[in-house]
Amino acid sequence: MSRLHKITFDCEVLTPMFLGGADQQAELRVPSIRGFLRFWWRAAFSDSSRASYKDLQAREAALFGGTVDKQGQSSVTIRLVSQEIQMADDLWLDNNLDRPGFEVQRKRQSGRNKGIGFLYYSKAPNRNKKFEFIKPASSFSIVMTSLSKDDIELAAKVFYLGSILGGLGSRSRRTAGAFEIRNIHGLSFSLSDLKSWFTTHLSALKQKDGQNLEVSNLMGATVYQSNESFGSWYDAVNDLGNQYEAFRFINRSKAYLTPVLGAPVMHNRNNPYVASYKENGQFKSRERRSSPIYMSVMKEGERFRWVVTYLSGKIFPDGHKIANTFFVNRNSDDRNSKEIDLTLLNPDQPFFSNFRELI
Repeated sequence: MSRLHKITFDCEVLTPMFLGGADQQAELRVPSIRGFLRFWWRAAFSDSSRASYKDLQAREAALFGGTVDKQGQSSVTIRLVSQEIQMADDLWLDNNLDRPGFEVQRKRQSGRNKGIGFLYYSKAPNRNKKFEFIKPASSFSIVMTSLSKDDIELAAKVFYLGSILGGLGSRSRRTAGAFEIRNIHGLSFSLSDLKSWFTTHLSALKQKDGQNLEVSNLMGATVYQSNESFGSWYDAVNDLGNQYEAFRFINRSKAYLTPVLGAPVMHNRNNPYVASYKENGQFKSRERRSSPIYMSVMKEGERFRWVVTYLSGKIFPDGHKIANTFFVNRNSDDRNSKEIDLTLLNPDQPFFSNFRELI
């Protein structure tokens, strides 16, 4: 009879975790963790399945299960076994922070906490709506089990890697939902073993080229962290957010140069800039592309540092250009579209200062 392998992770929430459940109540659920694992496995191990994107998806589904419409059987089972969760619905009031203002003429947030407001703009409370979130310092534990020792060890490595570079829930690419693994129980390795693997694996991936892969990946990727450590999560988030907001403000007219920050590029709410391509003589648009630049927060002792990861991979499939939806909808974007330009924002020209490379 095969032996069932088991590992438990005890985790602490570092930044507000916006996880929507029923009636928009914040709720940590296993499907969110599975999605998190699928993304970071794809990023960390896409070089092992270069035969085809289909092969990559098949291996991912075998490990962690498929998407909602294609669940399938997974090698690794995940359970939430305990949660000590605290909720709030007003980010500013709960943390005793001044609310950012808004300069109408410049269309720009103001105030000393505008960096947080900018990164969490879609979740920051206002007069008409509030968003419930899981508060920092909340804790949760998950258990992974598998009949395959190799698969559960791989899942543990992916979970650790994602805890450093990413987060759970909405705005997780912009520092929200960050968490720290405080302890692990089971199997034969420790947190220090996972940290050593993380450094070794990312260092090896950095020597490879993943720019032509269809998925965002860590091959050739660059990971930065702040030189300065901060006394609270919100100081770390605000420092990074202020720098990101300043970069976006200065370059707000450069729609053709900023799709790497996420598409559509919303310089005009009614006619945003999208990735356009031609099919059967008609112009079509691929309106959504999440940014491959991840921002997170990590904890060292009782101090916090921000972390920024520039993932590799194609921003859009071949043949795509950036165009205003006004021209795409009128089937006339040939003269009004431009090649996607990534020279403005790349690992050699980061939008932040006072940093060092994590890997």
